[in-house]
Amino acid sequence: MRIRPGRRGQIRSDPSSARDGAETGRVEPEESDPTLLVGRHVVEVGIRQVHPFLTFADHASGREVRLYVDAPLRVLPDPSVFRQDDDGLLPALERVNLLTVDAVRVVGGALEVTLEDQLLWVDGEPNELTTHAPWWFGVQLPGSDPSARSAPYPSVRPES
Repeated sequence: MRIRPGRRGQIRSDPSSARDGAETGRVEPEESDPTLLVGRHVVEVGIRQVHPFLTFADHASGREVRLYVDAPLRVLPDPSVFRQDDDGLLPALERVNLLTVDAVRVVGGALEVTLEDQLLWVDGEPNELTTHAPWWFGVQLPGSDPSARSAPYPSVRPES
């Protein structure tokens, strides 16, 4: 797969390559059913370009998937709301690193991920810093270039 820069720092594959989800319309299973995260462990938190992310690992299959955040978020029980560029964001995300996902819900576009005694809440509404969907998933394959597999996808429809 040949990689070429996209707008605003996005990475796109050459159209001759069918491996990139943004070009083929492929949606990661977690995108349409975030409850697939239940039982997975957070193995990494960080910021890629300007987007905070959490990596969830399924140790049985070896598959990893990243949740990218482009909206305000909270890590409850702390009531603080963090924007994408807040200094306190990474220390807040570190509190869920190495925890196991117990439950996931999408409510009104917001994503709620229960991780043991913590609740990660990602707003479903964009703010002035949002450049993509408020949240999306990208696959992280062992040994692969993460920038080639992290195209943004639209968020799922909220629960009724």
